[in-house]
Amino acid sequence: MTERTGFTIPGLTLEMLGRLLGVPVRGYPLELPYPGGDRLTTLRAAERAHEELVANGLADEHQLKEEVREAVLLLGEPEVAVGILANDDRGEWLARAASGGDRAVLVEQLGDTVEFTWLPGEDWHFRLAGMLPSMRPAPGNAVSTTRAASNEPMADDGPDPVLLHNGRTARGSSDMRDVARVFAARRNGSGHFAPHVTGPSGDLRELPALSWVDTELGCYAVRDEPVRGHNRTTFTPVDNSELGRLLRDHLTTGGPRR
Repeated sequence: MTERTGFTIPGLTLEMLGRLLGVPVRGYPLELPYPGGDRLTTLRAAERAHEELVANGLADEHQLKEEVREAVLLLGEPEVAVGILANDDRGEWLARAASGGDRAVLVEQLGDTVEFTWLPGEDWHFRLAGMLPSMRPAPGNAVSTTRAASNEPMADDGPDPVLLHNGRTARGSSDMRDVARVFAARRNGSGHFAPHVTGPSGDLRELPALSWVDTELGCYAVRDEPVRGHNRTTFTPVDNSELGRLLRDHLTTGGPRR
């Protein structure tokens, strides 16, 4: 495949390209403008979009550049998609990654424009995590808490148990003290990956979000999942590379590998 780096277009142009190619491009958390309600306004928006694409070398008078066409189609019809919302000292990061076969593309919202960047087809999960500020693992081990799925406490449940991955009770353990201490520390940043994978019917199936919280004492990945009528939250100490591995495993298995 020819080496490709990416391109930047207005958000409205992306909306018009999605309509032209017949694919949905409004994936979380991207915020794209609408061209307007009446047909004439839409036609004028399409004309302006075409003129801008031609002027920037992304199309000629008759067709889109193949790189642009492939990127928009991949965004609209991915095998795997991940919405990304992050906050740190650089500000807010809104992006969406899409992959299919040996291709992956990252779409970042930059005000009124969107920037497409091609990613490695195999290691794009690590590239996403590597684009975050450098993080180091929080102290301690991975630890999980479980609680009733209902908002109302169950009379016979007693206090919510805390379980380590091997199943032993960790209430009052040093692991949970580490979690509490890290979450009480000054926060450097946080965010979440909102993943979807293509299901048997061809529709994107939502997976539980994979979040992270980075403080001056270290970073935890945080994942919620239903387990036999309860909600389980798992805190895993991670650096950038480990966060990328957790994202990869989460997408391929529906949860972290044991």
